[in-house]
Amino acid sequence: MRTRIAPLIAFAIFVSSAGLLPAAAQDEEGPTQAQTLTIPLQGETPEQAMQESMAASTIPLWGYSTFSNVDHKYHTGYIMGSSPSIGNGTTNIPTYIIPLILNIGNYTFDPTKKNLCSGKQAPLTIVQKSPLFNDAPMVWGGTNLGTTQYVDASLRAEFWTAIQGLQLPWHTKFQATTLNAITVTVPPAYGTTYRTVLCGRGGVVSFSWMYPLIRSLIPQLQSQGVGPTSFPVFLLYNVALSAPGFTILGYHDAYGSPLQVYAVASFDSTLRFPDSPDISILSHELAEASNNPTGLNYAPSWGHTGQVRGCQNNFEVGDPFTGTQNPDIYLNGYNYHPQELAFFAWFFRSNNYGVNGWYSTNGTVLQNAGGLCR
Repeated sequence: MRTRIAPLIAFAIFVSSAGLLPAAAQDEEGPTQAQTLTIPLQGETPEQAMQESMAASTIPLWGYSTFSNVDHKYHTGYIMGSSPSIGNGTTNIPTYIIPLILNIGNYTFDPTKKNLCSGKQAPLTIVQKSPLFNDAPMVWGGTNLGTTQYVDASLRAEFWTAIQGLQLPWHTKFQATTLNAITVTVPPAYGTTYRTVLCGRGGVVSFSWMYPLIRSLIPQLQSQGVGPTSFPVFLLYNVALSAPGFTILGYHDAYGSPLQVYAVASFDSTLRFPDSPDISILSHELAEASNNPTGLNYAPSWGHTGQVRGCQNNFEVGDPFTGTQNPDIYLNGYNYHPQELAFFAWFFRSNNYGVNGWYSTNGTVLQNAGGLCR
């Protein structure tokens, strides 16, 4: 069963987010560089969100405070789940996968259907069976992190030395449910398509139109369980979002009181983004929303890596490695490509809790981000 909604009247919005990059100039062959976006919390403070978490009116959160030698400041923030210092077992985050079917001109971009581009399975099916929502053996650099989900493994690896010796294993997992697909017809003024070499066409939709549309869906899905105590994840297929100077394949957002966190990601098989196939962008957004659910976890400035050409000062674990893959994970008959992620100690230049002494999930970086970015 699919749900249809009427398109909203678009309105201009201004999004402030450090580290956004100019997109490649778009032509009839479309964008070529994957980028992501973080939208900081609006409507309340992170401290208020933490109080809501303690009252069980939003998702579970735990707080940290760490001193950084690079800027000689204490940095505080909040992460999904329960504190590794408590070690009270597994925290399950109720997660709703919401497929969006987009009609753009004469073309339909449907994650629920298999096609020449996606292969034998529909993109949604591939995502549902992925290590983002299912357990797989995670052995990194010879260290067994357990049989678990990819983002949970990344969190465990990130705080590895801190969780050793806990009475109960420490996990934060996405407890996923898939809702009915929602079909949206994009007005001609806000969407276009472009040709690809092997896979038909890709789509581009105005971010300023899509952003309020997706926010409007969340309260409409309340009767199905979606709300502040859950984590909605909207899945696009072969569609990028455009803003002046930017091309966006995924973002995470936080707003309201109680705190509502959600994410949007595109599953791409157009080959226009060869460094960000299948679950790469989704793994990026799920990991960032986990490590920085309010979007207001700041860090000493860093940059000149991944999608960040200049400097930015937030704790966004995917941005330093946008386009860099972790080793493939073979699961349920499919070879998945999650993105490599940076660790807490890389950003804060603090004690390194990372597995194998690493600063990222594949050990690509063996030292922290260094001095303040200039």
